[in-house]
Amino acid sequence: MTALGKFGAMAENFSEVADFVVVYIEEAHPAESQHFDNLAFRISNHQRMEDRALAADLMIENEPDAFSKVKVVVDTMSNEACKAYAAYPERQFLIHEGKVEIVGGIGPFEMVDSMKKIQKWLRNHSAKMASFDHRRDSTESQ
Repeated sequence: MTALGKFGAMAENFSEVADFVVVYIEEAHPAESQHFDNLAFRISNHQRMEDRALAADLMIENEPDAFSKVKVVVDTMSNEACKAYAAYPERQFLIHEGKVEIVGGIGPFEMVDSMKKIQKWLRNHSAKMASFDHRRDSTESQ
C-alpha cells in the first residue's frame, strides 16, 4: 500500500474522531526539473490556481479510495500554507483544538513514522473520549 493509501486508511479508521484535510501545495517534482523521468504523471510547475486545482484533482482521481474521508484544498499561489507549516515537499500535522499536537517528519521518507505517531495519538484520544462519554452517559441515566 502506498503512503497515500495508508493515510486514506487512517482517515477511514478515525473519521469519527477527527477531520482529515490535505492541502495540495506546490509541485515537488515538476516536469521542468527533469530529475524524475520515471514518474507516472508529469505535472508542470503551477502557473495559476487552476493548474494547482487540476493537479489536486489528478491526485484524487489516481487514488480515490485514499480520499473518501479526506477533504482536499489547495494552497495559494504564494504558498502561504506551505511556508507557514514548512510543509515542502509533504508533511503531516495533527492539530487539536487549534494547537499543533504533532509535527510529522518531512516526507516522503518520514510519512509512515509520522502516521504511526498520529494514529497512536488518535487511539489514545479516542479511548479518552469513549471513557468520558461512558461516564457522562452513566451519570445522566441516574
